[in-house]
Amino acid sequence: MATHPLIHPTRREPLEHRAAHLVDTAGTHLATGGLAAAGRALVDTDRIAPAEVRCRPAARTLLADVARRDPAAADVARIAALVGLIRRAPSRDGD
Repeated sequence: MATHPLIHPTRREPLEHRAAHLVDTAGTHLATGGLAAAGRALVDTDRIAPAEVRCRPAARTLLADVARRDPAAADVARIAALVGLIRRAPSRDGD
């Protein structure tokens, strides 16, 4: 596999850089109507660098927008509720 001469093939980007890329990707998906893909990108971001989704203003805005538009996205809703962007619906167990 050929790589760009400035990219070292065995070195990986720092987690924060990958997370920032995923947040940008989520924004692009959302802007082009890819609501599910935007949600997946945000969930992936939270998995690799939680602080990027939970503290970065651009990511929080995207997270709130995806959670508001797609209430069925359970993982997105869980993260949004965790950071206080939406209220979590009561569970069947009465939590």
